Amino acid sequence: MYSHILKLTSFDISFGSLLSSNSLLFSSSFPLPQGVTCILPVLREGVLTGSPEQKEEAAKALGGVIKLTSSEALRPSVVNITGPLIRILGDRFAWSVKTSLLETLTLLLAKVGIALKPFLPQLQTTFLKALQDSSRAVRLKAAEALGQLVSIHSKVDPLFTEQLSAIHNAEDSGVRETMLQALRFVIQGAGSKVDPAIRKNITTTLLSMLGHDEDATRMSSAGCLGELCAFLSEEDLRSVLLQHVLADISGVDWMVRHGRSMTLAIAIKSAPEQLCVEEYSSTVTEAILASATADRIPIATSGIRAMGYLMRHHLRTEEGSGSSQRIISQFVKPTRAYRSQWWVV
Repeated sequence: MYSHILKLTSFDISFGSLLSSNSLLFSSSFPLPQGVTCILPVLREGVLTGSPEQKEEAAKALGGVIKLTSSEALRPSVVNITGPLIRILGDRFAWSVKTSLLETLTLLLAKVGIALKPFLPQLQTTFLKALQDSSRAVRLKAAEALGQLVSIHSKVDPLFTEQLSAIHNAEDSGVRETMLQALRFVIQGAGSKVDPAIRKNITTTLLSMLGHDEDATRMSSAGCLGELCAFLSEEDLRSVLLQHVLADISGVDWMVRHGRSMTLAIAIKSAPEQLCVEEYSSTVTEAILASATADRIPIATSGIRAMGYLMRHHLRTEEGSGSSQRIISQFVKPTRAYRSQWWVV
């Protein structure tokens, strides 16, 4: 029976398409008691015994079911959903199969959260292994999944330590980049839970990479550090800002300056309340304007992003009218220049 139904995929009729076209029908059915169990055995069989293409379609369809089902209706089926996904992720399949499985697990974590606590060790091992995969798409999905998993983690210090060690030991630049992306997701989800000593170690490591000669490593570490600013103590934040991010740029290599400018942009996005206090506000504005007018495009791009995040914060809080005017004036200059050139043409 199951194999017959799964042959639908050979006719280009995917379960995902079926769910999308009938979302109203399914969304009203799945919240009912035992509602999800009507289709779960088919999808479970597809994940476990189907061809690689069928595994991928079944995983996508399972993700669609999770989206349309309430957390209460999903909880009784958590074991039946999670077990097969973890099992197949441990085998060797194409990157497209693995990304579908990881995406479905991420959706499930977001929907039922703590209900997956019994699977925490297996999930963590699975995601960390996927971070070493040869496919960048798989590594990025694993990084996102790890960020969801950490929200149900009560003891995050070993995970942060393991992540830091993996970053130090990564010889492949692509793996190191996605390790840093994973660290950023984990910081977002559990930055407040980590031990202050480990947080300092993370800060030191990220600061050392702000001027890295590899663009991906430099940008990823800057994103991590900017995210981390939301969780630093006042003393540590002051040190990071005044000694590094907002420090004098005279004679500084452009790559270091790029790392600093990107860190500042992400910090304003993730921790505007900490950076827009009186102690830093004027220096932050000057640093943003200096970046936005830099002759290096990556630095200028970071500066423009920072302007956008700062203006958004000012609009939300109705603060910083003086600095906002300077930021807005600089922000519209490229537009004016472009219009002038257009009329000349």
